[in-house]
Amino acid sequence: MELAADGNGPSSGSLGSSSGGRPRGRPRSVGKHRAILDAAVELVGERGVLGVTVEAIAARAGVGKASVYRRWASKIPLVIEAVEEAAERQVPVPDLGNLRDDLEAMFRSFVVAVQMPLGRAIARLMLDARVDADLARAVKQGLMLQRHGPVRLMIERAIDRGEVRSGVDIDLVLDMGIAVVLHRLIVLGEGLDERLAGELSDLIMDGVGTRNRQ
Repeated sequence: MELAADGNGPSSGSLGSSSGGRPRGRPRSVGKHRAILDAAVELVGERGVLGVTVEAIAARAGVGKASVYRRWASKIPLVIEAVEEAAERQVPVPDLGNLRDDLEAMFRSFVVAVQMPLGRAIARLMLDARVDADLARAVKQGLMLQRHGPVRLMIERAIDRGEVRSGVDIDLVLDMGIAVVLHRLIVLGEGLDERLAGELSDLIMDGVGTRNRQ
């Protein structure tokens, strides 16, 4: 059974509140689906995927676990959707008319996002995927490939405009900037600032752009 929608108290058989400090129940206007996704991102960032249970996510979201299982068969697809949805919302793929500006806008959003709960969730997700084969497959198929589609389109537009030389390895371009941000975040544990977005964009354009090769 779920918590009362107004958050004033649980109905029969509900889960107790979590130790994370979030009050039981959320305003009806927020919606259970979003509440569950947000709770999943927060908890994965705090505990890692392997340390999180469906019950804990339900408690943090202020819903019964039946509400979670009606939407997702298990924890992993829930976590993948939660991180993907947060990434799409917080790091949109721009279309500003030139690749240099598109890259800087995207990296700027990414640098900000990775220092929020989303960033902590991504870091823990990547670390856990190294030791869990099922999670690794889910990350690749359900998160990386989905995210690469819009970014690939952004680069293909630049090729069509003549900004990027034809025959460039698009997958390598896709990985370059994101890898630098994640390396600094996860491996080095360094702080990030938005200046990194411009520097990365310049380096990528120096490597794949046509302007300096004419």
